[in-house]
Amino acid sequence: MQLNYICLFASAAFLLSFVDCQVTNSTGKPLGTNKCNATYWEYTKDAYDVYYLGEKISGARADSFRILKDGYSKDAYDVFYMGKQVIGARADSFQLITDGYSKDAYTVYFGDKKIDGARADSFQLLPDGYAKDAYSVFYLRKKLEGVRVDSFKFLTDGYTKDAYTVYYMRKKVEDARPDSFQFVGENYWKDTYYVYYMGVKINGVRADSFKLLTDGYFRDAYDVYFMRKKIEGARADSFRIIGNGYSKDAYNVYLNAKKVVGARADSFQIVGNGFAKDYRNITCIDQQ
Repeated sequence: MQLNYICLFASAAFLLSFVDCQVTNSTGKPLGTNKCNATYWEYTKDAYDVYYLGEKISGARADSFRILKDGYSKDAYDVFYMGKQVIGARADSFQLITDGYSKDAYTVYFGDKKIDGARADSFQLLPDGYAKDAYSVFYLRKKLEGVRVDSFKFLTDGYTKDAYTVYYMRKKVEDARPDSFQFVGENYWKDTYYVYYMGVKINGVRADSFKLLTDGYFRDAYDVYFMRKKIEGARADSFRIIGNGYSKDAYNVYLNAKKVVGARADSFQIVGNGFAKDYRNITCIDQQ
C-alpha cells in the first residue's frame, strides 16, 4: 500500500512538471513558473494564449492578462469571469465592487451578467441582498419597479418602505401607510388604521386599540383573536388567559379559541395534573 502511494505521488509530480503555471496577478507581476498557489492555480498560459482549468479562454491576450479577485480577470481590452468573457465590459475602466459585483464606466455586473437598468456611476450595495443607484432600487440584481430610491428605508422583519409604500419581502403591503407604520411585537406591525402579520393585513382588527397578549392571542377594544382568527362571541373587556390552552371571559370558557360547551366561567379553573373544573364538573384537559 505504501508503495502505491509513493508511485501515485511521483506520477503527479511528473505530470505537473510539464505545466507552465506562470500567470500574472493584479499588480502585473508574474507569479513564476511551476509555482501555482491556491488563488491562481486555475489559470495557465503560454506565449499567446490563456487557459482556465485547461480550457483556452477565447480572445484572451496572454501578454496583458491579469488575474483580479472573485473569479474576475482581464487583459488590455476585455474582462473575463471564471474563464468566460464578460460581454461588453470595458477593461480600461473595469473595477470590482464586492460580493461578486463589478462595474465599468457604464455598466454594473454580477459575475458575467449585466444588471439591467443599473447606473454604474451611483451604484452601491445595501444590506440583505438590496442595492441602489441614483434612480432605482434592486433586490438580488432585479430592479424593483415603482420604489422611490430617494426615500427608501430598511425597517426590520423583512419590511422596507419609501415615502408612499410599505413592502414586505419586496411585495407591496396592501393599504399600509408608511408614515405611521410601526412594529408592535412578534411579527405584528400596524399603522394608523390596520394591523399586519408578515406582510398581510388582518381584516377587522382595530389598530388604535390593538394589544398583544400571550400564547398566540391578541385583542382590540371589542374582539379577541387566537392565531389571527376571531374568537366568536369572546368579550374583549373581560377576556383573560388561564393556561394550558384555556381562556375565558365573563360568560364563557374557551379551549384554543373554541367555546367549551357548558363550562361556567365564574368558577372554571385549572386544578393541576391535567385536570380543570368548574363548580359542577371535573374535566381531563387531554380529552377536550
